[in-house]
Amino acid sequence: MKRSLGYFMLLVLLLILGVSSSEQAMRWTSQVRYQETGILGSDKYRFGDLYGLTYLPDFRIEKDNSLLSNQYQVDHTRDMDLYILGDSYLFSYIQMDTLNFARSKQVVFRKWSDDDKSPIVIHPSKRKKVLLIESVQRNVWTVIDILLIKSHLEGFKSPLPWNEALNATLTDAFYDANLEQNIDFTLFDFQLFSPLKSLKAQWNRALFNRIEQDV
Repeated sequence: MKRSLGYFMLLVLLLILGVSSSEQAMRWTSQVRYQETGILGSDKYRFGDLYGLTYLPDFRIEKDNSLLSNQYQVDHTRDMDLYILGDSYLFSYIQMDTLNFARSKQVVFRKWSDDDKSPIVIHPSKRKKVLLIESVQRNVWTVIDILLIKSHLEGFKSPLPWNEALNATLTDAFYDANLEQNIDFTLFDFQLFSPLKSLKAQWNRALFNRIEQDV
């Protein structure tokens, strides 16, 4: 019985690791959680990223999430190509279908975390080219940097000393920077836990004048 329970727990943990390591699985999980308004839904879209980080009641401002399942589709003149350099929130719930973007003949999405991939390819055409740069609040100071933006558009990267280059190579090979955040989202980002998180946040603020470090 103990062995069976152990194998079952191992299988569950491997499943959680697999989901948290897969971009497509996390996109599907995010979409489902963001649309759910019950205790199994996520607060991070429904009440905004700031509440999802702090869990302070002052920031618990509900917004309409109907667009998640009813994306606005238009059928007008397609006279431009849209290139998006952005964050996972936009990528996770808006399908990259040109029908969801007015006047766009082509939509290319690139995440900030795709800095290890080839730069954005601008396809030759007579259509207007539009670049949309966006970021959630908690990432804005780390991504809005002209050299970082150039690296996504032109492949430009500042040369690193050999030891820093080796460290970066090893880190990319063995460590996924988003894995810890993805596991936390998979396991604990439910409205079921929000009252406890909010109570803890208020306690820390009242006693220690301390809030979430990312804020």
